[in-house]
Amino acid sequence: MRNRSGTAEIVGTVLFLVILFFFFSNVFLWYNQASGEMNQELADKANSALSIETVALPGTVITASNWVPQSVGQGVTIPFTFDTRNEALIADLRFSIYANITNITGNSIDPFFVQILDCNNTPVDTGIRILNGPLTWYNMTLSSPSSYINGEGIVTILIVNANSQGSPILNIGYMAVYVDTVALEVTDLGGTDATLSRIWIVNATQTIDGQTDHVYADMNDTLVPGGSTRTIMLSDQTILAGDGSILVTDNLGILTVNYAPPSGQTVTFRVLSTLGNTAACTYDFS
Repeated sequence: MRNRSGTAEIVGTVLFLVILFFFFSNVFLWYNQASGEMNQELADKANSALSIETVALPGTVITASNWVPQSVGQGVTIPFTFDTRNEALIADLRFSIYANITNITGNSIDPFFVQILDCNNTPVDTGIRILNGPLTWYNMTLSSPSSYINGEGIVTILIVNANSQGSPILNIGYMAVYVDTVALEVTDLGGTDATLSRIWIVNATQTIDGQTDHVYADMNDTLVPGGSTRTIMLSDQTILAGDGSILVTDNLGILTVNYAPPSGQTVTFRVLSTLGNTAACTYDFS
């Protein structure tokens, strides 16, 4: 105690040990916290894997022009036209008809054929047969709509009496073409909520307008609850935001990516979450 030099050494050593203890304890606590947060983030990432696919959303209903029950002679074809010119990004076409044929002569009645014109104005059999009997629903789906829409945006349905004699009566209670539109469906495959950060959109081949060949859209931290699905609409025109990305709008929870793919392109959509999970799908807009 009387040795000031020794006292200073002891005090300095104690303070040094205290400082070391304080430093290493804080390092340990920080590491423990950081490690725990990292493990939790990895667990959340593993529990919020994503999938994305293109789907067909029910769109516009286009009904046929006015008609009345009419007799149809043997070999006669009746056309019905449906105008799709105001539709964009068509995923598929659905055709529905509620109809029958009735006998007015007592002769046997063969089924009437339902056909559709392709882009070359060639009749294609749909497999639908309108029968003698009660009014019946008949439906079909065309997954390659561009093959049946002519250059003016018209879909033509033909009803053909190929065999029945005596001009039986065709009765139609309802007839329409349903135009389904292309949309994106993002699913959180796990039990933890996922937050969408961005969507990349890449064309398979280059076009004259390079601005639309490889673009992205910021998803503004869109939430996809664990185990649920979020649908993202595609608009019929490309609108760029101020930073050069594709503009995204939110109307009452319905997200719309303002991007219209160039005609004839196969496009890849890749979604990214804030945790780094990604998923991709492709769609042929030919």
